[in-house]
Amino acid sequence: MVWVLPLKEDFDILVESKGGKVFQKVLNGNVVYRRPQYSTEKRKGVTMNRISEGLLDLARKKFGTLTEAEENLFQKVVNGETADCSDSSEKNKDPNGAKEWDEETRVIRAKCIAWLCTDPEASAMVTHKGIRVKGARIDGELDLEFARISFPLYFEKCAFPGGINIRYAEIRGLFLIGTHTGPIYGDGVKIEGSVYLRNGFKAEGEVRLLGATIGGDLSCIGGQFINKGADALSADRLNVIKGSVFLNNGFKAEGEVWLVGATIGGNLECDGSQFINPGRNALNADGVEIEGGVFLRKGFKADGEVRLLGATIGGDLDCEKGEFINKGARALNGNRMQVEGSVFLRNGFKAEGEVNLIGATIGGVLDCEKGMFINPTGYALLAANSNIKGGAYLRKSFQADGVVSLVGATIDSYLVWTDVNSPEKATLDVRSATVGTLWDDQDSWPDECRLFIHGLVYREIDDDAPRDAKSRIDWLRRQPGFRPQPYEQLAAVLRKSGQDGDAKKILIAKNEDRARLTKLTRSEKWWYRVLGPMIGYGYRPLNALWGVVAFVALGWVVFGIGYCGGLITPQNESAYVKTSVTTVDGGADTRELSDVYPRFNFLVYSFDVFVPLIDLHQAKYWLPNANRGLELLRIKGFALHTGGMLRLYLWVHITMGWAITMLLVAGLTGLIRT
Repeated sequence: MVWVLPLKEDFDILVESKGGKVFQKVLNGNVVYRRPQYSTEKRKGVTMNRISEGLLDLARKKFGTLTEAEENLFQKVVNGETADCSDSSEKNKDPNGAKEWDEETRVIRAKCIAWLCTDPEASAMVTHKGIRVKGARIDGELDLEFARISFPLYFEKCAFPGGINIRYAEIRGLFLIGTHTGPIYGDGVKIEGSVYLRNGFKAEGEVRLLGATIGGDLSCIGGQFINKGADALSADRLNVIKGSVFLNNGFKAEGEVWLVGATIGGNLECDGSQFINPGRNALNADGVEIEGGVFLRKGFKADGEVRLLGATIGGDLDCEKGEFINKGARALNGNRMQVEGSVFLRNGFKAEGEVNLIGATIGGVLDCEKGMFINPTGYALLAANSNIKGGAYLRKSFQADGVVSLVGATIDSYLVWTDVNSPEKATLDVRSATVGTLWDDQDSWPDECRLFIHGLVYREIDDDAPRDAKSRIDWLRRQPGFRPQPYEQLAAVLRKSGQDGDAKKILIAKNEDRARLTKLTRSEKWWYRVLGPMIGYGYRPLNALWGVVAFVALGWVVFGIGYCGGLITPQNESAYVKTSVTTVDGGADTRELSDVYPRFNFLVYSFDVFVPLIDLHQAKYWLPNANRGLELLRIKGFALHTGGMLRLYLWVHITMGWAITMLLVAGLTGLIRT
């Protein structure tokens, strides 16, 4: 007698046989399996026993004699229970000693597990809890290539010395907790849930997940991936749809870890982990797309290059207390990466090798507070052409042994360079950078010739930074050679903040340094070393008055001596009204002047001949007599007397008067400023 009833998906027909009522699965007219029907109260006992016996029978037909561990597996799997093959004495639990495990009680052939996963009749008897094994050694390679497995695989503290092949397989979930394996080949595998390779997991050989798709997390917490000098974990183009990738809390890789082009729906967490591949790539995540953050912090250590070239990170890149070692090469490479949040290289961060952030885009801040960047022969921090929406904080015991380059960078907010450790070891290069506010301190400035600021543009200088001209001139003079732009930029900022006097001092220093540090033409020498300083290069024109005072005073003395020596005489003979004594040998002239003729005044005469366009009735009435005084030189009938020398000085006096007066006028009107 046959009853046709609506059943669950796994059962088509309910029939009655000699052994009682059974569920009979029919596919294409063939009976796939039978399962006895019992009341609900009996299913947990009798039903499962019958199914396990049926599975054992199938297994014996397939494999012949089974080990005790294999029988345990087939009996437990139909109940959704764990086949615990661990030593009952609680000894020998460590999979490192799996070679010594008992062949009968602790060894399962890999083909038995593969058969459970791939044989339709056998896999149909596996519950939704999947295959669960603890403390067993799986001999041979577990080959599940292209398999479609509708249940999870769970192995705790097991050993797979022959490795695992799950290429292009489809699995509900994969959990290798505390398990040791050989190589794992999982190219193109699709895992509906999560993959756990953690809590003591260890792989000796490459773990490949190229192009794999994982619906949950890839958790390798505390896992070890050992393949020295080669690839330890290869997960290029990995797609973690909703979860995160955990390579943290004791994770260790000896060999390269690849995440090139991977897509991660959550975070990439590597706190407290070790990536060891000296002289090569330790972690290669070029082009990775991460919706969350990247955490390489709190005990993270990489011996080899960490690469994030072109990476896209939706959160922060946090390397606080991380250690990146790749001496003489790149330690952390974030060339052209895009970070929506901030980049934290702070609070114990240490890099021995170059930190490369060329062309990076950072939506928050670049915080290197208390960070240590060591690369004495090259770039310690290279962030040229980067775009930082927040500030760049290089402060509070920040240390750089090497070049810090922000060439061409755009920093919308603050550039902070304060409280720097060992600034004499640092070289700061901010050429052509654009900064919102500059905040530095004098004790942190690099030594002379180790500061490059040509082309640096900034809107303001913070109130807590040095703002006086004297300090800032010292700052400007630490750049090698001479470049005018840094002086002009600084003067513009000071003038904008109301410090006109300091701004003028900066521009005067610019001209002084140009005269001191550059090669001048002859005309330039006349300007930069003679005339320019007299009017502060156009910024302090009243300085020329000191030249006026000096020349007038000098003339006062010179012309006074000349007059007393009889070398200065009236220009008109009508000046005399009576002659008392006249010497013919150039002696003193004792002729008496008319009462109406202007009397000679040493000071007024000096001022009158020096300042043009002013007539004090001295210059046109008195003139040094070239024929008077002692004869100094005679050449072919030409005699040079002291009176002639005095007249020569008069010409110089007049010329300098015109020159200085013109300079004064040009300076006051702003016509001459350099």
